Order: sequence, then C-alpha cells, then structure tokens
Amino acid sequence: MADITIQTVDARQLLGRQTRSPWPTIGTTARPEMDALWDVIRGEGLQHDHNIWIYTDPTPTDVAMTVGVEILGDFDAPTDFVKAHTPAGIAAHLTFMGDYGGLREAHDAVRRFIEDSPYVRTGTTWEVYGDWQDDPNRRRTDIFHEVTQ
Repeated sequence: MADITIQTVDARQLLGRQTRSPWPTIGTTARPEMDALWDVIRGEGLQHDHNIWIYTDPTPTDVAMTVGVEILGDFDAPTDFVKAHTPAGIAAHLTFMGDYGGLREAHDAVRRFIEDSPYVRTGTTWEVYGDWQDDPNRRRTDIFHEVTQ
C-alpha cells in the first residue's frame, strides 16, 4: 500500500444525493444515486470531474453518505439533489490502487495511521475515484480522513 500522508486540502464542490447505507451494500446503494446524478449532469451539460463519495455519521452497522460528482463552476442543485462540499482543512490521505473490494482494508490502514499520530479523526471521510479502468489493478481511489490536531 502507498504512503499515508497528512495534507492540507481544499473543499471540492459536488452535485450529490444523500442516503444512508449498511456497510456491506454501499456500492449497491450508491449505484441508482450515481445513475440519477449522471442523468442530470448530462442533461444540464454541467462541467464535471471525479466521482466523490463523502461518508459521515458512521455507526458499526451503517453510514450516512453523499454520493456525488465534482462540478466545476457555479450551479444550482435541482430538487432532490444537494450542493455539497468535501471538507477543507487537514486530512490523512492514501492513494489506493486496486479493485474497490480493497477499499475497506485501505481505510483501516488510514485509521491505524491516525491512531499512531498526534491527530484525531473527525469521522468524516471521502473517496475520490479516478477515471475508470477495466483492469482492476489500475483503478485509483484517493482516500481522505478529515483530522484535527
């Protein structure tokens, strides 16, 4: 696994949908939300970048999440969608390369790193998904955990 670093990060603006999901079914929960987002983005001709999922209010069984797409420029969120932002400030960061099935282990590595550091997790995490790759080993996901000192 790549190096975990502490970084100062800027907020990234998203068009999103908010939902809550049990941990084992996050991908299944997010799929229809992503389809709805992409319908709006294509229909409105919004300039966009990466898919970004923000996780908040985790419990042992589930998590609140904003499933989103980074939007470049100003926009108004249609009804049933939200204009959201990733946190700005300090975050632990890991670039994960591989199949999405390995993301839980990658998040666990970031949590262990933070536990062994002078930083404290806030509970907000997010994933920035790179461009799709058919080869799972070439899929990039940037993982962020917001921290405070």
